[in-house]
Amino acid sequence: IVITLPTGAGKTVIFSCMAKMATGNSYTVLIITESKKLLTQSSAYFNNPVIINPEAKRDMSIEHGATYIAMAQTLVRRKKITEGFSRIENLIIIIDEVHIKTSCLPLSSITNGVRLGFTATPHAKHLKGLFGDLYNPTSVMELIYQKYLVRAESWVRKIVDTSKLHTKAGEYVESEQCEVFKVGYSGLVEDLNTIKYKKCLVFTSCIEHCNTVSDYLKEQGLKVCVVHSQLDELPLFYSDYDICISVGMLTKGFDYELIDLVILFRATKSVSLFLQMCGRGSRLSDGKTHFTIVDYGGNIQRHGLWEAEREWTLDFEQPKVKNNDEDVINSIGICECLACGFVSLEKFTVCPKCGEEKKAEVKEQLETEKVLWSDDKNPFDLDAVGLFRYANEQRRRNWAIGIAKRKGIDFLEEYAKAAGYSVGWVYRVMNNIY
Repeated sequence: IVITLPTGAGKTVIFSCMAKMATGNSYTVLIITESKKLLTQSSAYFNNPVIINPEAKRDMSIEHGATYIAMAQTLVRRKKITEGFSRIENLIIIIDEVHIKTSCLPLSSITNGVRLGFTATPHAKHLKGLFGDLYNPTSVMELIYQKYLVRAESWVRKIVDTSKLHTKAGEYVESEQCEVFKVGYSGLVEDLNTIKYKKCLVFTSCIEHCNTVSDYLKEQGLKVCVVHSQLDELPLFYSDYDICISVGMLTKGFDYELIDLVILFRATKSVSLFLQMCGRGSRLSDGKTHFTIVDYGGNIQRHGLWEAEREWTLDFEQPKVKNNDEDVINSIGICECLACGFVSLEKFTVCPKCGEEKKAEVKEQLETEKVLWSDDKNPFDLDAVGLFRYANEQRRRNWAIGIAKRKGIDFLEEYAKAAGYSVGWVYRVMNNIY
């Protein structure tokens, strides 16, 4: 099973808890990661895990009932170790960041056991051949409503002409982005000087692009640090520097709750990368009510807003972005202010940010219906009757049913009564037969 949890939902906490329960019931657990950072992060949640690192013995024996944590690359090179796991009964294999193909390479040698893959974005060709089902227990909006994440305010900048970019191996060419995005430098400086933030993370397309942007911002008097595979100035970001320019190292396994501004100074064809970048600003912090996304690369028009509900499947296709009951591929009816660039799922004629009238347009001509429930009305605080009303007015029946189910069978029975559903329906929902 692939388990899909948004960035910030606590994947490591969840699968470490599952691993502890499994070893307590005589299972052997193998946790596979694809980076040293994630290896260290995962091992911190266990008392005495067996770490299989490059220095581990090549002929180490695999014991029943233990928890092993290994990098995928190490397992691929250690055939005797993978053979040891292949002989284990009651084996559970947990794969972190399963959408990355490297993470799954050991599965070609270890074919036994139960496979649990964890990711925020299961958009990858290799998953369908390795897993039989996908489970998506929550969403970004649900986590925001429950106050596990903060909401986002998104803005678009139409300075860069991304239509000039070509694609190679399914992604925009890095060298072309370095050149095309130069026209956005002055706008980037203006945003960094006018938007209020504590910590800002700017994503670029490659190391050359990262260094060039960093040099330009330093020339403008801004204190900037850089993080990529050849230079790691992250300690400066934790201390005196408020702006960090990066490429890909900070898109996963990086949790810094003070980040409240994410600037996408690049274009990407990957919905997974888009969501990973945006999610860096969603962590809770004292006094933090929201974070800001500024998109220079047309990514929001390409993939939808970060917080939009997406319907993931194991089939390799762009995830469906839900617009009420409509399913729209790649885009959603976002309302955009042509004066300041603010974008929202809700239609408006007067921009709620800059106050301009008749400056808003609805993309893709997908106008959302009038919102009957304000943003501050939390569906998790409603009684069963109120939740059923919410489900119908917002056309979010499946999500509301999920809320009712998590509140317990008594609440679900009240919900069924309000909806006119039978007792059999309650049984089917509680047992996932619907």
